[in-house]
Amino acid sequence: MTNKGRRLLRLVFDLYVFITARPFFQGANEKFFRALVSSLGYMNFSEDFKMTGEKSLFKFIESQEIRKILDIGANEGQWASLALGETSAKIISFEPQKLPFNELEKLCEKYPGRISAHQLAISNRNTDIEINVLESSSGLSYIDNEISLHPLFTGKLIIKESIKACSLDSFFENYGSELEDVDFIKIDTEGHEFEVLLGAKVFLNKVQPKYVQIEMNLHQLFKNKTLLEFSKLLPNYKIYQLLPFGNSLYRINPSDPARNIFMLANFIFIRNY
Repeated sequence: MTNKGRRLLRLVFDLYVFITARPFFQGANEKFFRALVSSLGYMNFSEDFKMTGEKSLFKFIESQEIRKILDIGANEGQWASLALGETSAKIISFEPQKLPFNELEKLCEKYPGRISAHQLAISNRNTDIEINVLESSSGLSYIDNEISLHPLFTGKLIIKESIKACSLDSFFENYGSELEDVDFIKIDTEGHEFEVLLGAKVFLNKVQPKYVQIEMNLHQLFKNKTLLEFSKLLPNYKIYQLLPFGNSLYRINPSDPARNIFMLANFIFIRNY
């Protein structure tokens, strides 16, 4: 772009800001902002895995044989069902809550030998803890109490459920042979993702999975955990953002403020070779 073109673009930008930077326009500005960040891969929530880009993710990595997947935060097995259909990999699922786990077991019965399930929360410690369950949706349950400040939970009925938690390193110590060929880890634990990685340092160093998928959401705002902090736990990985409808993987710099927006997004960490 020429200097004249840049000046013209800047003039248009300044004019837009001059007109719309008023209380009257803020509702419309927010809607425009939400549409814009959605195209960047944020607010990327849908039950349709085509829309989130997760279905196409497996097509991007199909040249790499995926032997085994860890599904951490499996809920009723929605994502596991996708992975079973898109790959020939075996899946080890972890889900601590009783009711979703019961549904997950049904999926295991449907695919014998391909998927197994453990009623455990993966964390950075081995203990019995309480999980906060939003009565209207088990998929929004959370462990860390700071997340109760999330607007989604304000004024909602929350019940407590006692669950067992262990670190992935402890699980690896006891069931090492079961995890030696893990190529892909998916972590969706409603704000507890950082603790999952903290408790997996030995496992990650020894097994070196090719891919780690992490969901980042508004939960991390209340826990003061940025994508940059996550990248420090996975230093030997390049980071890509999943874009809606799976058009492509977009490589990002985790220190870029524009890539640390606390709205739902899925990131895939790909190990350096």
